[in-house]
Formats: sequence, C-alpha cells, structure tokens
Amino acid sequence: MLVLLLWGSCLGGGGDRAWAFDPEHLRQLFATNQCEGCDLSGADLSGQRMSYGNLSGADLRGANLSGANLESVLAWNANFAGANLTGANLEDATLSRANLQGVNLRSATLEDCDLDGTDLTGVDLSGVDLSRVNFNGSNLTGAQLMGADLSWAELNRANLTNADLTGAILFGADLNQANLTGAKLDGANIDGAEMAGVIGYSGPLPKAGPAILIQEQQDSAEGNRLLEQGVSLFSQGQLPEAQATWEQALGIYRRDRDGAGAAAAMAQLALVNFQRGQLDQAIDWGFQALNLARQERSASAESVALGIIGNVHYERADYLKALEFYQQRLQASAGGPFYHAALIDRAKGAIAIGDYATGMIDSLEVLNDPLQTATPVRRLGALITMVQGLIGAGDYAQARRYLSEARQNLKGVSNRLWEPEFWQLSSALDLNQGNFAAAIAAAEQAWAIAPSPRLKYAAQRSIGLAQAAQGNWGAAIKSYEAALKIAQTVNDRRGQVEVLSDLGLALHQSGDLNRAASVLTQASEGWDELVKTFIGEDYFKVGFIELQTQVNQRLQDVYLAQNSPEQALVVSEQGRSRVFLDLMMGKLAAQGRLSNPDAAVSVESIQATARSQRATLVIYAVQQEDSTTYCSIYSKSCQLTTAKPQTSALNPPPPNQVNIWVVSPEGQIHFRRGQLPQAENQPHPVPLNDLVGRSRSKVTFQQLPSLRQLHSLLIEPIADLLPKQPSDRVVFIPQGTLFLVPFAALRDADGQYLIQNHTLSVSPSIRVLALASSQLPPLSAGQPQPLRGPALVVGNPTMPQIPDRNLGDQERSLAPLPGASLEARAIAQLLNTQPLEGAAATETAVTARMEESQIIHLATHGLLDDYFGEGVIPAVPGALALAPSPNPEGDDQDGFLTTEEILNLKLKAQLVVLSACDTGRGRLTSDGAIGLSRAFIVAGAPSTVVSLWAVPDQPTSELMLTFYREFLKSGDRAAALRAAMLDTQQRHPDPVNWAAFSLVGAAR
Repeated sequence: MLVLLLWGSCLGGGGDRAWAFDPEHLRQLFATNQCEGCDLSGADLSGQRMSYGNLSGADLRGANLSGANLESVLAWNANFAGANLTGANLEDATLSRANLQGVNLRSATLEDCDLDGTDLTGVDLSGVDLSRVNFNGSNLTGAQLMGADLSWAELNRANLTNADLTGAILFGADLNQANLTGAKLDGANIDGAEMAGVIGYSGPLPKAGPAILIQEQQDSAEGNRLLEQGVSLFSQGQLPEAQATWEQALGIYRRDRDGAGAAAAMAQLALVNFQRGQLDQAIDWGFQALNLARQERSASAESVALGIIGNVHYERADYLKALEFYQQRLQASAGGPFYHAALIDRAKGAIAIGDYATGMIDSLEVLNDPLQTATPVRRLGALITMVQGLIGAGDYAQARRYLSEARQNLKGVSNRLWEPEFWQLSSALDLNQGNFAAAIAAAEQAWAIAPSPRLKYAAQRSIGLAQAAQGNWGAAIKSYEAALKIAQTVNDRRGQVEVLSDLGLALHQSGDLNRAASVLTQASEGWDELVKTFIGEDYFKVGFIELQTQVNQRLQDVYLAQNSPEQALVVSEQGRSRVFLDLMMGKLAAQGRLSNPDAAVSVESIQATARSQRATLVIYAVQQEDSTTYCSIYSKSCQLTTAKPQTSALNPPPPNQVNIWVVSPEGQIHFRRGQLPQAENQPHPVPLNDLVGRSRSKVTFQQLPSLRQLHSLLIEPIADLLPKQPSDRVVFIPQGTLFLVPFAALRDADGQYLIQNHTLSVSPSIRVLALASSQLPPLSAGQPQPLRGPALVVGNPTMPQIPDRNLGDQERSLAPLPGASLEARAIAQLLNTQPLEGAAATETAVTARMEESQIIHLATHGLLDDYFGEGVIPAVPGALALAPSPNPEGDDQDGFLTTEEILNLKLKAQLVVLSACDTGRGRLTSDGAIGLSRAFIVAGAPSTVVSLWAVPDQPTSELMLTFYREFLKSGDRAAALRAAMLDTQQRHPDPVNWAAFSLVGAAR
C-alpha cells in the first residue's frame, strides 16, 4: 500500500552529537523520572517533563534541554557543560555545584532556582529574569548578563570577573564579597544592593533601598498606538517596517513597565521573524513573550507565543515537539479569539505524525462551529487540515469533496498562506487516484510558490512518487535525490528517511541492487534513531514504527534479490516488536534485571537464541496489511479504514507468496517460500487476510479446507525442516494477519493436525522470545522446575456494563459465565487457593493480588478492539471484564481491566492464563497483535496462554484442568498445552473445542 506522507517528519534536531548517552539510562529516566549519576550526554530531552525528578550527578554535557520542564528538579553536582537550556523551566530547581559552563539559558525560567556554588563560566543569561536566584559562591566569570533582572538575587561571594552586566537590574541584590573585577556595569541599576567587601569595584555606592521610588506599572497609550501601527504594516506585507515599529513599541512598554504590553510586542516580534524566515530569532522572541505573558497573565500574548514556538518546530519538521506547544496553545486559548487558530495548529501537527483522528476532529470543530465565528482564513485552514487527515486515513472521495470547497474559499481570501498546501494536497489526491500527470502538475505548482523548505521538500518528493508510479524510475531517482538534498539542508531527519526509502525502491526497480541496499540501510538506521526518541509514547510509537516496516520490507526484498536470505532475516527481525521490546527493556532496566541491553540483531544472535531455546524457530514475513489504522493521541482511540490507492508500479497487486525462514536448534538457517492459492475466476491469489479469516471465523469441520490451505502455504514448504520428535519444540514467529492463525489446527494431506506431530508456541519476535525466556527460573538438572507460590484464580465476576449498538448504545451487562465459575473452582483446588468470583472479583481486588501471584488464571470475558463502539478502538486495545466497585471513582474501578492498565502492573507471575474469548487478538501491527497477551508479558509475565475465539464451557474446563495437571508436574508450558489439546480432542474432536488456545512467549 502506498503510504504518502506530505508533511515531513516528526523530528528535527541538531547535528552530530559530541557525546553518546546510555540508552538504558534514558529509558530509566522516562520510566521513573529518577536518573542519579546517569549518562545522558548528548541526549535530546527537549520539551520533556522532568519536574520533581532527580538528576544529581548526571552527565548532561551537550544535551538538548530546550523547552524542558525541570521545575523543582534535583540536579546537585550535575554536568550540563555545553547543554542547550533555551526556554527551559528551572523554577525552584536545585543545581548547586553543577557545571553549567557554556550553557545557553536564553529565555529560561530561573525563578527561585538554587545555583549555589555552580560553575556558570561564560553562560548567556542576557535579558533573563534572575530575581531572587541563589548564586552564592557561584563562578560567573565572563557571563553574559546584559539587561538581566537580578533584583534581590543572592550573589554573596560570587565570582563575576569580566562578566557583562550592562543594563542589568541589581536592585536589592546581595553582592557582599562578590568579585566584580573587570565586570561591565554600564547602565546597571545597583540601587538598594548590599556590597560590603566587594572586590574590584570602584564605582558609586548604591542608593539606600528604602529611598528608592518604584514607578508603578501603567498602560502605555504610545506603546498601544505603535503596536496597532505594526499590525497594519504587517497585514500590508511590509514586514521590515512592522518589525521596526514593534521594536519601538517594546522599548516604550519597557520604559513604562507595562508587562502585558511588552509581552504582546514580543509575541508580534516572534511572528514577524517567523514570517521572514528568521526561525532562531522567532523562537527566541517566542519564549521571551511566553514567559512574560504567563507572568502577566496575558492569554492572548501567551496564545500567539505558543503558536509561533510550535510553528518554528513544525517548519523544522520537529512535529512531535510542535504538537506539545500546539496543545498548550489550545488550553491557553479556550474561550478566546485564538481558539480556532489553536485548533487548526493542533490539527496540522497531529496529522503530520499520523494522528489523523485528532486532526479531523479539530478541523470539524472549526468548520461546524454553530456560531460561525471562524474567519475565512481560519475556515480555509480547517478545510486544508481536514483534507490532510482524510488523505492520511485513505478516504480519497471525501478528501476530494473538502478540497473542492477549499478551492472556492481560496478565491475569497487575500491571505495566500494556505495556497501551497492546497496544491500539495491536490497532487496527493491525484497520485493516490492514479492521475499521475495531474499529480506532477499540481506538485510543480506547489513548488513554485512554496515559502519554506518543508513544502518544497514535499512537492519535490510528490513529483518523484508520481514518476515512480508511472514506472519512470530514472526520473523518479533524480526527483528523490533533489528532495533528499532539501531534507538534508534543513536537517529534516524523518524526511530524509522517507525519501531514502523511496529512492531505495526506485534503485531496486532500476536494477541497481548494491546502491539500493546501501540507501535502504541508511533509511533503516535513520528510523532506528528516530524511534529511540519516542520512549514512553507507546500508542504513538506503534503507528510510527508502521512506517519503518515499509523500509524494512524494501530492504528485505533487495537482500533476497541478491540471494542473501540470512541478511534478509536480520532485517525482518529488526522491524518486529520494537515497542514491545522497548517497554520490556525499560521495565527490566528499572528493576536492574536487564543484561546486554545494547546487543544488536545479527545472524549470530538469532542462531544463539535458537540454540538456547533448544527449539526450531519458524519466522514468517508478509506484506503490510490491506487496512490502515489511524489513532488519536488525545482521545487515545483508533479507527480502521480499508481504502487503498490505485494499483500502479508503486503499488503492485497483493503478493502471491509468504517468505519463511527456519532456524534449527543447531543454528542452521534455511529460507523457503509459500505460495498463496489462486482465487477462483480472479487474476490474483486469495488475499492472505481472507484465507486466515475463513480458517478461524468458526473453526469447525466446515473450515477444514481453509485449514488445509494454510497448512499448504505455511507448513508444507518447510515440513522437511521441522523436528521429527513430537516433543521437540517449534516456535512460530508470525507477522501481520498470521498472528490469528490457529497453528495447532492446521491439517496436512493425511488429515493429521499440526499439534499431533509437534509441540508449539508463538512469539512476536526472536528478541521478545529471548527476553521473556530470560525471566524464567533456572533449569534444575536440565529440566524446568514446577512452579510453587501463591496463585490467583478468577471466575465469572459480576459483569460490568457496556454500550449495546442494537439498543442505540444503551448500556447492558455482559452475559454471565456460569461455566467459568465451575472451571475456576476446580483449578483453584489444584492450585491450593480460593477463587475470586462474582462481586468479590472487583478490578481493585484482582489487580492487588496479581502483583503477588506466581500463577494468574482469569476465566472471564475478553473484549476486543471495538468494545467501546463501532469502528473505534483504544490505541492499546483489549480489556478483561471484572466486577466494578460498588461506587467506582475512576477507570481503575470500572470493571474493565484494560491493556493500558495491565502495562502499568509489576508482575511476579511466571504464567498468566486468559481463559476467555478472543484474548489472543488485538490490533494487528508490525509490533505484533497488540492486545492482552503483549500487555501481560510487558508487565513481567514471561508466558501467557490466550484464546483466538470463544470456546464452549465444557471443553474449556476439561482442557484447562488437564493443562494445569501436566504443568504442575513438569513445569513445561508448551508440553502441557499440547497434552491438554490432544486429551480434549479425544472427547471433543471438532477444532473449535480445543484449537483456540495458544502459548505466547517463553515456552518451557
């Protein structure tokens, strides 16, 4: 499927880092907000919220902390040398004896900050509000303090040698025994300062504090007149004149001590600098305006400043950072004149990172305003962002309708801000609908009037995509190379990776395999760097990594074309379960249980895992799914769309094969391909989604042909490579829709089910398998140890209520499961515990016992993606039904134990069994089937048993009882599940009764 992203990347950033931080320390910081003594040198922590954290002794040299919230942080003795703290909030922070040499603190907030004994040599604090800051004993040699407000600051024994204090305000400051040798104090106000024992100062003594007359703040009529004059000049396009006028207004506001007026003038200076392309100056003025506006409680100046800061990040393709400021702007603008502008800002930022739902919701709020207060320009902006969202979501017909309305609106406004975006969107629609010549013409029009490198990059890439779709690979290569130069010029990292992926495909198609491999490797490595930035943003990162899947598939295809299947396997593994791994590794690192965190994927590491598991690994690789998932960050919900771009050279028909690797327990790697069956009366094969869906919709004897076809596709090509002994383990590592395959029920030509000949389990990736297995207790004499310890058994809780679509979304209770009560009582007896049933099985009671149990068995309803309503799913899907608390006070007592809540648990359990319908399903991504099984493994359980469909009560109870009897004897999970399936099959031969359950994670 063609994924056309026209708005650049999520991240900007600086050049090459001078230092390399420790990734595990970064994960620890985001997981716990505590990172004492950590190596975070060179890390990008811009905009991060670390308030009240502990960074004492941390190495933060060269780190980017611009805009970070470090309020009340403890950073005693930390090393910030060369760090960027522009616009950071250090209010009430403790940085005593820290090293801040060469740090950029412009526009930072330092109110009540403790800098006692800190090395601030050469630091730039010009114009910063430093009132009441503790600098006692600090080294401020050569510091730039021009115009800084140091009123009442504590500078006792401070070394200010050669510091520039021109125009600084030192009223009431404690300068006792300070060293002012060579310091510049021209125009500085030292009235009321204490200067006993000061060194190197021979100027006039300060006036006594009580005699000072402070001019009261007043509203400046002259400043207001100049401010309005600047607005008039700006609207006429006279930007230099507007800038000069606003600078004059700012001087008058400062003279008159009109804080609100000064904040408004600063915000306008940020705006004019932004429009003139002077982004550094724009963001500097923006932060100054923001800090002063908040101090003065000026909502309008705060809104404008936040918008400009966000826009600078947006133009630099740092979309996630832009979105943070847009979200703040929306909150600051509620009920004010800038509310619609703030909505449009958030819409464009959300869409740029693939959050199409939020973008469209915000756009519609502007367009459907019942009071019709949106100006023509803002309505046009909302139409443009609506089209962007619809294209991203794949709804091209609706996008075309809104684009036509935008074209009509464009004619009626003099402001041409949105015109380049309009032509860029026209190109995108034409491309996805197969109108390639029109797509090129529209992109060329966008290029001609694009005011920024971001839009020129998008237009140039669109031209290349259209040329590639026509099969004109030579021309596409030239266009992609031109787009790459633009992205490199502005350091648009994601843009570089996107176009490198496109270039790699074009080189492959043109026959230049060696260069294609090199370019796609660059793209893959670039994605790796980008993904690291999103530690802690699980629901967003999953969608982000879907983009990486395209790069890895293309590189995989190149290696296979070069007859390098082992290298193709490495690339395939690199693209799997990235979020899963990050979450697991973050939790293990925080607990001190993670060994060798930086180990890279290699042929050798894959072979080592197969040897350590004593298992045959079977890895499948398929093309991306036909459907697209798009998610809303702010509502934390997702929707599905099945719209697809027109088939072209860039979007070929669905593949007719599945790539399969087999790794033997000795480490030998084999590569095979499975062929999809041909669709009846169709030129293309049966889509894999359809084949899997038919095999499991109702797995009965009626589905045996589909089970046979899947065996032919997935097993027969590798049958000679599978172990001969039924007790030898086989671990399947599926991809995409193959996560829903009931492997145990696949049937060969002789009528034998796969489970009859093999011991099976499933894992999202090879690395997840290795990491989950590392949490198991050690073997005893080469054999697994039976588990001992407390167990939690839950059966048939009092069911919570959910919306019923058939009743107009009126709430109804889920159906009770009387069979689950009988199952729970029998299993509890085996595990020597008492089950939680009915009203006693509240979410609060269950989660409290979960964290102390070695075995967790939950016999209740498992809910799928769309249990909240039709077409809408949680961004982290799945939930278990438990009893709601009598008077629920929050989501943790509503009776729905969601996947997101499970992720936050700290489990000791070695095994979790979800004896409920559909607990093994979830939203399908390259990260694996995101659902309950993943959540429990991340929470600390190395193994889960889940079901792929609803199983009748009686066979479920029999299967589970047999499973636990076998497991308690041997401690071998996979062998116990196989024995239980075979035993149940004897009495209930239909696969629906025994084949639903799957072991995910560690198998022994």
